[in-house]
Amino acid sequence: MDFHIYTYILATSCVAKPKTHADDFGHATQIYRRPFLAKDQTLSTPGPPRLWAVDILSCTFKSNGTPSMLAVNFRFSNKRFPKHTSMSIREELLVDHSRAVADHVAALALNDEERLVELMVCMFCDDVDVAQRAAHAVGILGRQDPSKLIPWFVEMANAMEYPIHQSLRRCGVRYYSEYRNRLPRRLEKRLIDLRLRCLADAQTEIAIGVFAMQFVADRVATYPYVREKLIEHLQARLPVASTGYRNRAQKVLKQLGAEP
Repeated sequence: MDFHIYTYILATSCVAKPKTHADDFGHATQIYRRPFLAKDQTLSTPGPPRLWAVDILSCTFKSNGTPSMLAVNFRFSNKRFPKHTSMSIREELLVDHSRAVADHVAALALNDEERLVELMVCMFCDDVDVAQRAAHAVGILGRQDPSKLIPWFVEMANAMEYPIHQSLRRCGVRYYSEYRNRLPRRLEKRLIDLRLRCLADAQTEIAIGVFAMQFVADRVATYPYVREKLIEHLQARLPVASTGYRNRAQKVLKQLGAEP
């Protein structure tokens, strides 16, 4: 039999932060080099297995609308195939820290579920340079097709709350501020709380603050209790704020019917 198919049910946190790379399985990376496999997932096939494809079969959601589990097929083959010449997403990101590379990586991931998973793995990894560059590409992808990032809502919120680089927070804050569909209520309340904490912190980047205030302001009708907190944070920072921050804050205060 040429192909050996293995189906794994992975917790999304396992996919987001793998403990090892597929390289640990030797010949399994003959075709693709992809950081998908968790350390406790051992593979056994007759002969030297070669990774041929990774298929995302389904995503199971919890009752609150957040993703719970991914069903994944790892397809291996004993048949010898020509070596794949394309680079992994991680290798693509490390070519250069530029908008051109970010655009290229976003385009690769936009129409390829396997590469999208790999890109998200890179964004949530512990390598600051890789995570920063991946966040840039994810931001571009999220603006082109916001629905692609829905299975990663919880992981993105975690990355925003505990970022290893501010680019991850900036990516998430902008993505959610421009996301026009309804968010799960629990996630939405968590994001509002995070943004209010960002606005209360004088060290928060201007771009993060601008997107954060708009996100909260757009949800005052649904969560009236945040109105006074938002007004308080904006008015407190106005005297020392930069021109860009002040202009947006004044527009938001006007939207809330408050005095600058």
